[in-house]
Formats: sequence, structure tokens, C-alpha cells
Amino acid sequence: MNSNTRPENVSEADWFRPKINPNFWDCECDGEPEMYIKHKATQLTCDLCGAQEDEMPDSHQREVDELSLFNNEEGHPLTRAELIARGISFSVQDESGRSILCTPTLEIWWEREPLPNEREDFEYFMVTDPAQPEWAKGQIVPLSNPDYYDWNEE
Repeated sequence: MNSNTRPENVSEADWFRPKINPNFWDCECDGEPEMYIKHKATQLTCDLCGAQEDEMPDSHQREVDELSLFNNEEGHPLTRAELIARGISFSVQDESGRSILCTPTLEIWWEREPLPNEREDFEYFMVTDPAQPEWAKGQIVPLSNPDYYDWNEE
């Protein structure tokens, strides 16, 4: 958003046609994503620039993924209940731009290590959830440091 140089870990397709996350929005503040990405469930007006959520664009998924939005105030990964309460969605690893919303019935299972063209700080998980639409079943999503051993047991 604020930089015109494509990072090496971002594909050309994602740079020019980015996936959007409907749970977050960008205000008019400059700087790092932490400054301008706001969570719709918790902040509809920016305290610094005064921008309103309903007048601003949704955030790019790749920028949301890079934030610590998946961590709590102590820096630990959010629990399943916290992810659900915040309305967090996981990006599907395909060209569709779709996301899978965290729900009480969502299960994640470790699938694989990152491929050479993917971010090394993420692991990839298959999701299953009877509450999701048919297209979502068996999709692969990237997660950074999830405590997936506890995820399915919470």
C-alpha cells in the first residue's frame, strides 16, 4: 500500500490483484501496516486520522497476514475462541481470493512445510468444518506459529 516496491515473497499476481480481507480496513495513516490496518470488529474510526471504516477500502490479505493481529497482547498466538471473537479469516492458498472464517466447528490439521516460493515463517494446514461451504472443505491455509495441538481441543 505505502510502498511501490514488490517484496520478493509476494507474487506478481498478488501484487497487482491482491486478495482482500473483508474483516479489516485501511485508514489514511502512513507508515507500516500496524499504523493503517484496523479490525472492523473493534475499530470503525481511526483515532489518528479520523477516517471512517465505511468510506475506506478493505485491507490486503498479505498485509493482514504480516501483522501481529493473530497474537494477543502478550505476543502469544490467539486462542481459537479469540480468533472466532475477532472474526479472523484464513486466506485460502489458491487464486480465488476467498477466505475461511474461524468458527466453533473449524478444525485445522497440519498439512505441509512451505514450498520454495512461499513464506518460510508459515506452516500450511488443511481445514475441515461442516459449517463452511462445500468449496472450503479440504482447503489449505497458511498459519504462523499456530498452537494447532490445542486448536481442535479447545
